Amino acid sequence: AGACPSNRFISLFYAHLEHGTGRMTYCNAGHNPPHLIRADGQVELLQGGGTVLGIMPEIGYEQRLCQIEPGDVCAVYSDGVTEALSPDDEEFGEDRLTELLVAARNRPLAEVIDLVKRLLDTVRGERLRQTLVIHRRHNLPPIKPEPHGQKRTRYPGAGGPEQVNPRAGSPIWRGPC
Repeated sequence: AGACPSNRFISLFYAHLEHGTGRMTYCNAGHNPPHLIRADGQVELLQGGGTVLGIMPEIGYEQRLCQIEPGDVCAVYSDGVTEALSPDDEEFGEDRLTELLVAARNRPLAEVIDLVKRLLDTVRGERLRQTLVIHRRHNLPPIKPEPHGQKRTRYPGAGGPEQVNPRAGSPIWRGPC
């Protein structure tokens, strides 16, 4: 906080996911609450932790825990996604993002990212920074390291810029800056 100008602040969401168990430890420092979309469509917002960084150097932050089960989807996004304006001056909004994530929770994650991108392409005027990270927990055995010198197995659809190894499950999209 000492290096942050007095009129600036930073929001932060930090998480550590244990892939084998699905246990996620996180701290939300004033960031938009990530959405944890359960396989059955229920939504949990990952709130708590503390205020934004840079306001008060002596403030502490709280660690939280959640369990991500196979089929659950976790989406972390910047306010550039939810505050994007339509040509009619309507914000994309958290409700619309939540509805989209619930409706698309069983689709390939690269498709979900593409759908959000296409919707945000309709924004008018100055583009805000837009970041969206989505992770789905799969019920797959862990990947074993390849012996030295052997080629890695390529998974179908893992070659494009927004497609990922299905075991990793976390495409990242960063919009215009």
